[in-house]
Amino acid sequence: MNNGPTKYELRAIAPDGTAYLAGYCRIPSQSSAIRMIRQHRDAWLELWGNSPNKWSGKGRMGWKLECNGWIISFSGRTKLEASRSELPWFKSFLARI
Repeated sequence: MNNGPTKYELRAIAPDGTAYLAGYCRIPSQSSAIRMIRQHRDAWLELWGNSPNKWSGKGRMGWKLECNGWIISFSGRTKLEASRSELPWFKSFLARI
């Protein structure tokens, strides 16, 4: 049993509709998501290039980020729930291109 803090799944949906794991955040907020994206900025820059991004929605779980056909948002699942059917890590997409 995991007694650590609850972590929330950050999901990235590729332009082809495939869902990937973008990471886990302790607080399901836009600022936490930005920190997670910055931790892997080199990979995201490779996927997005210099494309403009668009933030939409409000609230902790109600926002999404769109860039170059990718959509990033919280899935609504905790890490514990996600462990039963884990998404592939988003960097695995880079091996396909």
